[in-house]
Amino acid sequence: MFLKKIIILLFKGREMDKINDLLRYNDISSFDKNVDIALGNVAIYNDRFNAFCRVYYDDINVNRKRINDSILKNKHKKLAGMIVGLKDLFCYMDHPVQAASKILEGFVPSYDATVVRLISEEGGLIIGHQNCDEFGMGSSTTNSIYGESHNLLDYSRTTGGSSGGSSLAVQANMCHISLATDTGGSVRQPASYCGVIGFKPSYGVISRFGVIEHASSFDTVGILGRHIDDISDVFSVISRSDSSDLSMSKHSCSDVENKVYYRVCVLKNTIELGCLQEEVKEGISSFLNKLGSSIILDEIVFDRIEYCSAVYFSLTTIEANSNLARYTGMNYGYRSMDYKSYDEMLINTRSEGFGFEVKKRLLLANYLFETNDVNKYIDKSISLRKYFIDRFVDIFSKYDFIVLPVTTTTAFKIGSHDSERSDWDDILTTLASITGYPAISIPCSCDKDGMPFGVQIIGNIYGDKTLFNFVKLLYNKNII
Repeated sequence: MFLKKIIILLFKGREMDKINDLLRYNDISSFDKNVDIALGNVAIYNDRFNAFCRVYYDDINVNRKRINDSILKNKHKKLAGMIVGLKDLFCYMDHPVQAASKILEGFVPSYDATVVRLISEEGGLIIGHQNCDEFGMGSSTTNSIYGESHNLLDYSRTTGGSSGGSSLAVQANMCHISLATDTGGSVRQPASYCGVIGFKPSYGVISRFGVIEHASSFDTVGILGRHIDDISDVFSVISRSDSSDLSMSKHSCSDVENKVYYRVCVLKNTIELGCLQEEVKEGISSFLNKLGSSIILDEIVFDRIEYCSAVYFSLTTIEANSNLARYTGMNYGYRSMDYKSYDEMLINTRSEGFGFEVKKRLLLANYLFETNDVNKYIDKSISLRKYFIDRFVDIFSKYDFIVLPVTTTTAFKIGSHDSERSDWDDILTTLASITGYPAISIPCSCDKDGMPFGVQIIGNIYGDKTLFNFVKLLYNKNII
């Protein structure tokens, strides 16, 4: 407890200025202070808590001067002065990226991911790559070639995953924003555990070009931050069409006006779970009670929600099996030195290069392919996915938002999560991933040990900006 109190005191005393504040006054000194604070926090926390796998000090010094000059001349771009971390899945030209896996050892991309290029062009300062579960497969950032990440508020607890290093970096003020990926909750769940905001956009509105793939019909580029304005600013910059990504939607997220009344429904069967931690249940009930007169609030039951996890894992493992088939050791990355034939090289390279969790999911995918009942499993999952989407279409014809928990508990002790809660944690976040709808985790409250948890809000498809407006309203009314 003593160590936790010391950490919290340091944490509170080293918070960076909001970007909008320093740009309003062309304040170079505030920008320099922010960079110094971020690097100072990296020096204090990173070796122990393991947020960053690489920090690019030389790049920071060069780009720092360029951004300073733009601020001084009042020619700065929208994100000038924003310090941005990248999950170790984003290609950053001439910088190594490994997806936290041995299989990509030594890989250095010759191009930027589209979102990285857009961030840099708008004045964002890339600080480094952040720890994650291998290929984004996991929920605790323990499946990583770099070792596990630890929660800043309690070293024995998880940061969540797979974007645990990214959420930790924001939690510890090592950066303003982390760009991460959310395939089944990998931004929202760690945001809840670390007490920050985690946003998953509508599927297809942000380019995934240059982002290492996990499951192509689920993967989205997500954003972690401490301030909703920073997240919405970043979203406005990176949600642009990109001919390099053929999976992008033709729909755009148009600007919307604030409504006088919002219609909100609560998924009753998620807030009455027996495995829901009592403080989480009470915190979400308190949040709902505070919504007040500007909200029309109803409770509904979402039937078949218990199948979300099965649908998610059956489809994502098959997609991952296809995406990861390219890692053979032939052209780039790790190659085993112990082989006498091509087949042996391939088998040994993948056996030695992939970690346990990745191999487990690839084996599951191959089992599904080999079994005589493959169509039964896959067709049923696709059918249920369509059912969930149709159910969302019906719900959002009547309501603007859905409210439900992000997780069943606050951050669990590393290695101690039980199976029932783990299943429901997957269900709570995969619902928005299966349907492709935008969702956000916002800090809600804390438990008796001071560990934070969030509340999850799902918006209508391509209604990302409406979701931002609603969250800003909640902050303005001091509801959260």
